[in-house]
Amino acid sequence: MVYVTENLGSGDNEGNVVIQHWGDGRYASYLHIKSGSYKKHFGAKGGMFLPQEMPWEQRPIAKSGAILASVGDSGTDAGNDHLHFCVTTKPDRPQFKPFESVPVSFRWYQVSTDQGATWKSVGEGVPKLGDWLRWSGTSHLSPPHIAGAPVLNYGAVKGQVSPASGKAGAKGGTLKIVVSTAWGQPLRTQTVQVAAGSAGPWPFELTQVAAFNDLKVAASFAGGWSTPVDRVWGQSGLFEVRPNKTVTVAVQIAAILVK
Repeated sequence: MVYVTENLGSGDNEGNVVIQHWGDGRYASYLHIKSGSYKKHFGAKGGMFLPQEMPWEQRPIAKSGAILASVGDSGTDAGNDHLHFCVTTKPDRPQFKPFESVPVSFRWYQVSTDQGATWKSVGEGVPKLGDWLRWSGTSHLSPPHIAGAPVLNYGAVKGQVSPASGKAGAKGGTLKIVVSTAWGQPLRTQTVQVAAGSAGPWPFELTQVAAFNDLKVAASFAGGWSTPVDRVWGQSGLFEVRPNKTVTVAVQIAAILVK
C-alpha cells in the first residue's frame, strides 16, 4: 500500500483514494472511496497510521481478494457513487506528477452491456466504454503470472559521499546509499565498505534507476566514528533522472549526537 486519503468530505474534487504498488512502474489507484472506509476495512489491521506515514518497509501488503475500502460519494453528484480505477507509472496524485496511464487486462470478472440487466462472465478481457463491471466472486482462483511489457525508462545516479566533519573509527564501517522516490519508495541501494580512519569522499554508482523526477539520495554510516555520535546520516537535494542518462549527485553526511 502506497498512499491513502479518506477523510475528505463530499464535494471535494480530489476524491478519496487508495493506491497500491503492483510492480515496477505500476501503481493501481482506486478513487471515489467512501470517507473513513479504508480504516474500517483493510486499514483496521494497521493501526492508526496511513501507509504514507510509515517507513516503506513497514507499509502493509494486501493479498488478492482483500477488501480495501468501500465505494462512496467523493466529489460526484448525489446518487452518482462509483469507483474510478486506473494503473499508472507513478501514484496519480498531483504532488507526484507527471505520470502516465498503463493499459491492463482483467481476469475473472462479469460484464454487462445493458446497464445491469444481464451479465456475462469473462475469463480475461479489456473492458470497453459503457461496460458495467463486477467481481465474479472467484477469489479461490490464483492470479496467473503474466510477463508485462516495460513501461519505464531508466538512467543512472553516481556521485560521492563526504563527511561534514570527522572520519571512520579504528574498525571502519559500511555506508548504505539509497535512491528514493518522492513517495518514499527505495529504488536502488548500494553498500560501500569504509576503511578504518577514512575521511572520504566515497564514490557510488546506482544503475537501472527509474527515470523519475524529485528523487533523492540518502546515505547512512554504520560503524565507529571518530567523535561520539548517535547517527551519521545525510541526503541530497531533489533531482531528476533522464532516460539513458547519468546524473551526478553529491551527498554530505553529518554526525548527529542526541543530547
